[in-house]
Amino acid sequence: MLLLLVVLFFLLSPGVLLTLPPVGGVFMSGKTSVIAALVHALVFGAVVYYIVHYTHYGEGFKGLRGGSVGGQGCFSGSSTVKLSNGKTITINNLSTGDEVLTVNPNSGKTEFSPVYMWGHRDSEAVSKFYEVSTADSKIVLTPGHYLYVSENGCANASMSTTTTLSPELLKIGQGIWTAEGKCAAITSIKQIEEKGIFNPYTLSGTIVVDNIVASCYSESDLFPIESTLRAVMSEEDVARKAPSVHHAAFAPFRQVWNTVGLEGSKRITSPYENDGWSKATMSGIVGSIVREMVRA
Repeated sequence: MLLLLVVLFFLLSPGVLLTLPPVGGVFMSGKTSVIAALVHALVFGAVVYYIVHYTHYGEGFKGLRGGSVGGQGCFSGSSTVKLSNGKTITINNLSTGDEVLTVNPNSGKTEFSPVYMWGHRDSEAVSKFYEVSTADSKIVLTPGHYLYVSENGCANASMSTTTTLSPELLKIGQGIWTAEGKCAAITSIKQIEEKGIFNPYTLSGTIVVDNIVASCYSESDLFPIESTLRAVMSEEDVARKAPSVHHAAFAPFRQVWNTVGLEGSKRITSPYENDGWSKATMSGIVGSIVREMVRA
């Protein structure tokens, strides 16, 4: 299924292999246009909608764990993020369009990136979380949410060689990374219950929560990446590879943001955010995207 989506994404990315309608009369010009992007988005959405509703993959897609685009990965309502205006707020006060602190995992450099969509945004839900602590800090996140980790501990650790693991795969003594680029050894890992489940997506694909560097991504039912990778990889290797695959899979959503801007993105996402996307349908989302792209 993942392979099918990847192939469709490349085939239907305007300007990659072909462009419909052609630009300058050339189907494979390597160029694109707003109209071509709209046509390709419609075709991609229609194909995925067919897969979801009319094939044996449908049940896997419609069983969105917790009713979320993002699957089971979230932060608790008391988690904090830092905004570009210098303020630190709890994640339940974060809004679409807010620029939050993120870290480039390859360079270790910090940057601010806007929140363009949410997986979960439910202030009342109570869920099971992992509390991952170091000597000076802690982060609370659900079992399937990916965290940047130095698997061999903090001795000679480098952010450029960091990997990702989910909390259920972590071990005492491994290192997690702070926004200052420092590796902090994990001293305890325990399961707790917390109120509120929030999963913001940034354009960069990372987010600093409680001063700890985390991925925006988690195990997902909408994009069943993990179950596909498990056919050929160990659980640990799946966790190491999945965030980058998720980031690639979410490229169309980021392109929508770049096309329609903040207000358009809010109009597309706001009907679903507060109920965790449980009422979302592929046709409804695609329809909203089409209307906003036409408006843009």
